[in-house]
Amino acid sequence: MSKIEQQLWNRIGSDQILGVKFQRKKTFGEYTVGFYSPEAKLAVDVDESLQMGAMRNLKDLAKETELKKKGINVLHFRQAELVDGMDAVVAKISDEVRRVLTIVPVTQSQKKPKRIASSVHAIFRKNTANANSMFQIESQLELPL
Repeated sequence: MSKIEQQLWNRIGSDQILGVKFQRKKTFGEYTVGFYSPEAKLAVDVDESLQMGAMRNLKDLAKETELKKKGINVLHFRQAELVDGMDAVVAKISDEVRRVLTIVPVTQSQKKPKRIASSVHAIFRKNTANANSMFQIESQLELPL
């Protein structure tokens, strides 16, 4: 793992993004991604290569196509993006996790999707708590009614 990937791991590891766990270096068949969240079905890939040619793009496209068949969304970042804007990269990852967790369908027997509710409770456990802070966390997640 490169130094910049370690810095990203320090920002997304330990359930820091909406209480969702990420794993490092996950392999799916012949493809390996830098980080993966099973709960969000999200792969985050950092391209270590300085080459941005057509072969690199074809490899990324093939990997993304194969993972999408498995229901996994992929976010690709170049190392330069992490160097120039780590906060923006973390924000994109957080936005994608939030998007995925909020599109879980609500059934008649559920007032809120289970994934969203479990994420809220995970965040709540991480943050110290009273009823007011729980309300603030739920309002930040923009839960569907």
